[in-house]
Amino acid sequence: MVEQSLVARLVFVSGPEDGKEIQAPIPAIFGRLAENEVPLQYDYLSSRRHACLSHDGETFILEDLGSRNGTFLLTGEPVHSPLPIESGAVFKVGGVWLKLLGD
Repeated sequence: MVEQSLVARLVFVSGPEDGKEIQAPIPAIFGRLAENEVPLQYDYLSSRRHACLSHDGETFILEDLGSRNGTFLLTGEPVHSPLPIESGAVFKVGGVWLKLLGD
């Protein structure tokens, strides 16, 4: 049996990559480091390892990794601890907004 890797479909909804759709392998680290699954090297508000998107077998989980400028939902709610998110969720990593797309 071949194990399939889980990917998250995301679209940038702000910044220089606005409108760009990506597929990020899960777990995905967001931040300024080039080796992150979702590198945000241009975003000075992002930490080197800013946030992580993982999956617990049922739902996606968004977690801030102790960043300086925080991770937020569209509602303005800060992500202080691992938070389940659904398809369509919009979240901010540093100064960049992204949307989790469905299948």
